[in-house]
Amino acid sequence: MRPLLVRFGAMGDLVLIQPMIRLLAARYGAPVDLLAAGGWVRPLYQGQPDVGEIHLLAKRKLPLWLSAEKRQLLQWLRQTGPRPVWYCDFDEKLLPLLAQAGMDERWVVRAKAVGTRDGEHLVDFSQRLARTEPPALRHVTEQRMEVSGPHVGQPAEAAGTQTAHPAASSKTQADLDDRDPNLRISAAMRADVQDWLQAKGWLGKPLLLVQAGNRRTMRTGLRRRMSTNTKWWPEDNWAAIIRMLAERHPDAVILLVGAPPEADLNNELLQRAGVKQAFNVARELPIPRLLALQARAAGMVTVDTGPAHTAAAVGCPLVVLFGVADPVRIRPRGGDTPVEVLQAMHDGKPDMTAVSVDAVVQAWQRLPLRQGANGEDTAGPTATA
Repeated sequence: MRPLLVRFGAMGDLVLIQPMIRLLAARYGAPVDLLAAGGWVRPLYQGQPDVGEIHLLAKRKLPLWLSAEKRQLLQWLRQTGPRPVWYCDFDEKLLPLLAQAGMDERWVVRAKAVGTRDGEHLVDFSQRLARTEPPALRHVTEQRMEVSGPHVGQPAEAAGTQTAHPAASSKTQADLDDRDPNLRISAAMRADVQDWLQAKGWLGKPLLLVQAGNRRTMRTGLRRRMSTNTKWWPEDNWAAIIRMLAERHPDAVILLVGAPPEADLNNELLQRAGVKQAFNVARELPIPRLLALQARAAGMVTVDTGPAHTAAAVGCPLVVLFGVADPVRIRPRGGDTPVEVLQAMHDGKPDMTAVSVDAVVQAWQRLPLRQGANGEDTAGPTATA
C-alpha cells in the first residue's frame, strides 16, 4: 500500500518535504503519492525518485457539493482504499474528506498532533513526522518486529515514538539518514537546458543567477513596497549587486531568473544596473529548465523564495536574503551545498530592507563558487542517466 503525503504550501515548503518522501518510500517499500496545490507541483516532482501519483486540489475551501475537483479526489481516495496518510499541514480542513474516503484518525499522522520543537528545521520536523506511524499500522509493526527484530530504518528515538514499517525497502541506513533535499536532474532536463544555453551563446561560460522577485512581486515600484511584501529589497540595491557580480566575474553571464510575473522587475533592475553581460530570462524558465540551470550555475544571490530551495537541492552555492521568516526553521538545505544566510533587524524586528549591500557583497566573497559546471554535456552530481 502506498503512503499518501498531504502538503499544501509554496514551492519552498514542497522542496523541504523531499527528504520525507524519500524516507517514507524507503520505510514502506513503495512510491509516495502526493496531494498538494499549485500547477508547479507536477513539473517539480514528476519523475523524481520515490514519487508516485500527484494529485492537486486548488480550492480547498469550496464545499464538496460545489467542487468537482474535490469529488474527483474523493473518488480516487476511495478507489485506493484505506492507507497510511501523513498530513503535513497545521490547517486540518481536509481531514473530513479523508475520513469520508475511509482514512480516519487511525490512518493519519497529523503534523499538528506531533508538533514542532523550538529551533527545529522543517526538514528535521518532517523526518520526525515520517518516523511516526499511524495507529492502524501499529499492531502490524509490533507483531512483525517481535519476529524479525528492529529494521535498519528504525531510529533510536524516545519511548512512545513508533517504529519502522516491516514493508520497508532494502535501502541502507545511510539512505535513511540522508536528511537534506536532493532533486534529480534527468537526462532530458539536462539536454533541454544545454540546447537552450547553446542557442543563447552561453554554453561554457560561468553562470551567475539572481532571483530578486517572489510570488508577491508587483509590476510597479510603489506596489512592490507594500507591507505585505516582506521579501522586497530596494531596486537600487539589486542593481548594485548585479554591477558587483559583473565587476568581479567579467567572464560570467548574469541571468535574472524568476517566474514570468517577475520579468518586469528584472527589466527594471537591468536598466538601473547598466550591465551588458546580464540578461532577463524570467519568461524562459519552466521549472525543469530552472532546476537544470541551477545545477550548472556557479552561484546565486536570491531572496528567501522557492528557487532558493531548489538551488540548494541541486548543489548551487547561494546567498539568501531573509525577511521576517525564521531561517533557523526554513533556511535552504542541500547536503554540502554552501548557503550564506543574511537577516537584519529594524526597530527590533526582522526586515529585509535592513540587509545592506555591503553585507551581501561580503557574503558573496565568502561563498565557494562552483567551477566548470556549465561545460558541454555537464551531468553534475545530482543527475540521473
